[in-house]
Amino acid sequence: MLSGSRQTLSADWAGRVTKRQERYKDAFAAVREVINKRDPQGLIAAGAPVGEYDAEVGDSVKQVLNPEPPTTATVEQVWKRWFGDASSVTGESLRLIVDDLVLLRATFKVE
Repeated sequence: MLSGSRQTLSADWAGRVTKRQERYKDAFAAVREVINKRDPQGLIAAGAPVGEYDAEVGDSVKQVLNPEPPTTATVEQVWKRWFGDASSVTGESLRLIVDDLVLLRATFKVE
């Protein structure tokens, strides 16, 4: 059995983990919405399922939650990682995704 102070620490830690998990889950849903709306590879428009970009979304969530803001270079790197150099995320499409991710950062900023 845990002593009173250890129980408090354990409950506090569990609360922080739950908050972190909820924050990640909420950020994932928000980033997925952005990526699917922008549909940079045209996969959603072609009938792909909502989760088609989830690998890219997972990498992009990290950029939204990290202290450093997403940049065109970091977002482009995600797309090249998953689609190779033939990725069609360039120019205006890339800029719009970056802008949307930067805006999301304010929603998920930790004080």
